[in-house]
Amino acid sequence: EIPSQSNTVLYEDAGFTDVVDTYLPRNDVVYIQVTDTDENRMVAAKDTVVVNVYVGNGGGAIGGGAGLVLDTETLVLTETSDTSGQFRSAAIAVVDTEYPIVSQNGRLTVGLGDTIHVAYTDSNDATDTSSDTALVVDAPSASVTQIFEDASYTDEIDTLLTRDFAYLQTIDTDENRNPQAADTVAVTVYVCNVQGVD
Repeated sequence: EIPSQSNTVLYEDAGFTDVVDTYLPRNDVVYIQVTDTDENRMVAAKDTVVVNVYVGNGGGAIGGGAGLVLDTETLVLTETSDTSGQFRSAAIAVVDTEYPIVSQNGRLTVGLGDTIHVAYTDSNDATDTSSDTALVVDAPSASVTQIFEDASYTDEIDTLLTRDFAYLQTIDTDENRNPQAADTVAVTVYVCNVQGVD
């Protein structure tokens, strides 16, 4: 065996051509490639290697959780051919709506400002390590605000009578900044008379 230094890279496309340093939750998927030619052990079969993926809190957590590891995945990467020494993952979803976080489920649960970190250590040489990181950035989405007249949010209306209760609902997925906490948004309600004067 001739030792070689490994290289680990994060991508966002199945062709492994788009190297990235940022991901958008709900829009992107993670692909990982490790190149380590001395892990090509069987010349007549595809070998595998193992990587660990971590999601580190970027500081948006309630209660000062900056720097905490929120999610972990251990992935097996398969060699692209019998002798390539390049090992690739399948697609890994980047989600921001999973609560509670469940590790080792094939998805990476992230919040805005979190960091995705992939780490590889050669199983035959502990000094041969490589890694890559990417930042989770905002994935803008259009919002929808609705008015309901019932607390179960099933009867949407456009007109209220004097003694009616109004229940407001805003759907805006990019405002889900921390999937482990109940985020809030602010809305402004205007009440006008028939002539449109406040």
